[in-house]
Amino acid sequence: MASTALLTPEKQQQLQGFYVVLAIGFVSWLSKTLYEQPLFPLQLESVPWLGSWLFTTICDYYVLAFCLSTIIYSSEGNTLVAVVWILCVNLLGSAFFALYLLFRVYGCVRIEINKIETICDA
Repeated sequence: MASTALLTPEKQQQLQGFYVVLAIGFVSWLSKTLYEQPLFPLQLESVPWLGSWLFTTICDYYVLAFCLSTIIYSSEGNTLVAVVWILCVNLLGSAFFALYLLFRVYGCVRIEINKIETICDA
C-alpha cells in the first residue's frame, strides 16, 4: 500500500505542471550551458568552463533526485521510511538510491511504476 492517498485531480495537475517546468527549466539551462561553454573540446584549465559544467551537473542530479524521490514516496508503505530514503538520496547521493533498490529487490518487492493507471482513472 502506498504512503499517500490517491492524488486529487488538482494535485495531479500541479505535480504534472511541476514536472513540465522542471524539465523545460533544465533543458533550457543545459542548452544555455552548451551554447556558452561547449562540452568539447574539454577545457580543464578554464575556471568558468569548469564552474558552468559543475553547476549544470549538480542541477541535473537534483532534477533526477526529485523525480526519483516522488517515486520513492509513492511506492513506500510507510511515510517515515519514505522520507528517510528521500533524505538519503538527496543529501548523500545516488549510491543510496541503488541501496534503496537493493533493499526492495532483496525484500522481494516488485519494482514497477504502474499505479499511475489507477491514479489517472480517479
